[in-house]
Amino acid sequence: MENFNEIQHIEAWFEGRLTDEQKKAFEKRLHDDADFRNRVKNFEVALKTVEIDGRHDLKQRLQKIHHEVINGKKRTGKLWLKIAAIFIGLMVVASPLIYRNVFAPPDYEKLAMENFSTYPDILSRRSDTPAPDIMLLEAMSYYKNKDFQNASVLFAHLIENDTTGNQAFYLYMGISLLGNDDLQQASATFENIAGDPENEFYDQARWYLALTLLEEGKHQEAGKILEQIVRNKSYNHKKAKKLLRKMK
Repeated sequence: MENFNEIQHIEAWFEGRLTDEQKKAFEKRLHDDADFRNRVKNFEVALKTVEIDGRHDLKQRLQKIHHEVINGKKRTGKLWLKIAAIFIGLMVVASPLIYRNVFAPPDYEKLAMENFSTYPDILSRRSDTPAPDIMLLEAMSYYKNKDFQNASVLFAHLIENDTTGNQAFYLYMGISLLGNDDLQQASATFENIAGDPENEFYDQARWYLALTLLEEGKHQEAGKILEQIVRNKSYNHKKAKKLLRKMK
């Protein structure tokens, strides 16, 4: 039980959940106790290994180590034997944080939210944009301040009254709908843009469509789009690659 409580305490420190008093006591022990400092370091190694290798690759690596040890093979490097030992030790004392990061099913909605960010304002900088439109300025102000409900309403009005065929309005409306959790409408908006490969915002729409599908729980459909983004090295392909690793 002592080991279990210690792991919970270490997790709380890494997640920033300790009070100021607890943090001060933790850091003092970290400074004074070499064994404790080593255990905290091991925990950090475990977390970074998950982050760098990804859940799927890590589980495969640990399974390979297990197979080699069982069959008396010695090809596995010392570092990975140490990492495997760290994970086994943490699992023995039932670390919820390690379990969530490695063995629990991914939280797709959380992954979508973590990867969501607004697309930069390009409308205000475009030379072909007509004289400042009060509604556009207001819509962009709401958008930048993450008031997505009002932003989506105003972008819908802009689209309804637009005579120039400005595709950016649709992208910003879709992002605003996604930010406001209007997932069905957001998905329809992004699908409409992504249905035309010639659309200026085709690649951006596919990234946001993948996030929308992920938040809707349609992780297989989202995964296919993300794989295509990585393969084509299109908009946010590096983020897509990292996201795919966390989804496995």
